[in-house]
Amino acid sequence: MKDNVCRFNESISNAVNCTQFIYETSDIQSSPIKAASHILGIILQGNGSITLDGVVCDVCAGDIYVIKKGCVFSIKLDGDMAYSYVSFSGFRADELMERMDAHRRSRVFKNHGDIIDYWMSCFYKSEDGNLDLFSEAALLFTVANLSEKQKKQNDISGRIKKLVNDSFSNHRFGLVDIARELGYEKKYLSAVFKMQCGITFTEYLRSVRIKHAAFLFEEGIESVKSVALLSGFSDALYFSKVFKAETGISPTDYIKRNSKGQGEQVD
Repeated sequence: MKDNVCRFNESISNAVNCTQFIYETSDIQSSPIKAASHILGIILQGNGSITLDGVVCDVCAGDIYVIKKGCVFSIKLDGDMAYSYVSFSGFRADELMERMDAHRRSRVFKNHGDIIDYWMSCFYKSEDGNLDLFSEAALLFTVANLSEKQKKQNDISGRIKKLVNDSFSNHRFGLVDIARELGYEKKYLSAVFKMQCGITFTEYLRSVRIKHAAFLFEEGIESVKSVALLSGFSDALYFSKVFKAETGISPTDYIKRNSKGQGEQVD
């Protein structure tokens, strides 16, 4: 399909109202636009970029974008890029946005090329009289797939956290061990954890270890070397450096402050 195709649905549903089902190959949305309704779209071919409230996201075939109503966005094509989208509203619209974890901000979901065939099948079959059905079918099918993958990724992040909490005291423990345990590629787990938790796996593991170290100091253990080993650090000097970076105070000063606080409590 080479030409742009715009199909408008005149049928109104209170639940989900898909007002537009668009196939686009031009730069018509290259200038910033404020979304009048929620938008769910998919990159069908080629590469380009989408700007969402000032944040630029590179996109390619198979990427899904979700634009929240009121978001200022623009789409820039690179060469032969083509994309399709559905504009939707109605009282279920916000619920669908929440299921995609896009109710707080617009976002891009990578690597969903398996949805393209179904999406385009709905588009080709849509016409006056059934546009509401096929546009809603494409929308709901995509939301269902995103929700399923989001849930799976959330489960993975939870399992990663549990394994960290169980094994952080082993200084050799790392993402390689988790990848072996869960049966996923290390790179995939790293990307999922960062996307779901907002921090890297390394940052999370370091944070858990330092929190445990602080707890041990507060319990009265005053040997920095012992606390380092019990918290998953084989090198006490490196531990001291990380501890100060995380807490803003050295282990020695933390011990002194804790001892002083306990003394004042006794008095």
